Formats: sequence, structure tokens, C-alpha cells
Amino acid sequence: MPTLWGEFGHGLTGKECEEENADKPSDRVGTEPIETMGIFRMYVGPDGKSHLEEQTLAEHPLLTKPQTAKLIVFAEQPAGTFLDWHPAPRRQYVIVVSGQLEIGLGDGTLRRFGPGDARLVEDTTGQGHTTRYLGPGPVITATIPLA
Repeated sequence: MPTLWGEFGHGLTGKECEEENADKPSDRVGTEPIETMGIFRMYVGPDGKSHLEEQTLAEHPLLTKPQTAKLIVFAEQPAGTFLDWHPAPRRQYVIVVSGQLEIGLGDGTLRRFGPGDARLVEDTTGQGHTTRYLGPGPVITATIPLA
């Protein structure tokens, strides 16, 4: 049976590694249940309010093509921070790296986003949306403005 970590690791087989670590707490990255990353688009409807649609790569193959971006910015917000109604400053992707945040829409909808969720934010006019950083602890996002 092949060993885990190859020639650079501890050399235990998968079964030996499981047996050795059976009574140890699982505190390593990657031991959490895997959830599917969500891809969403926020846009302004004819009513002037922000709306949200879920997207999949199968339904929107353009998402798999290169897109011109100017830069990437990582930001950290403390849990509990609230941003009242605001439109996006530009078309941009916002990806949650860690923690959770909640977006409020004009129709009263509240939607939570967690690690790996990506939003194409296009609601640059109109009422905009609210943002609440839920935590637990600081919420880290990666923002990628589109050219």
C-alpha cells in the first residue's frame, strides 16, 4: 500500500496513519466536511434594487474563461461590523476566504456566504445592499475588481 506524504512525510500507510491518529482531535485543515462553493451574481433589477442569482459553471461557461482583472485586495473586518445600504463601487468579484458574512437585499432577503463563496458584484447603481460581517472572529475577503 502506498504511504501518505511519499518520501517527504512520515511514511505511514493510510491505514496506519488512521490508527495512529484515531484518538487525537482532528484539528488539521482539510478535516472539515467539504461543502460546495457557491457562485453568485448580484445585479440591479428594473426596480432599482439589488437581486441575487446563483450560477453554476455548467450554466454559465463564460465563468471558465479568462477575465481581465486589475488587482486583488485582501481585507479583514471584525465580526459585528455592519455596512448600511450601499451600491458596489465597481464591478468586482468578492470571495469569502474565512468567516461568514450576510448580504441584505431590498426585498428583505438576507443571504449568508461562507468560505469559498464567490460573488460577482454588479449592483453599482440603485439602492445597493447591506453587508454584515458575522464571524466567528474576523472575516477575510478577497476582492478582485474587473477591468
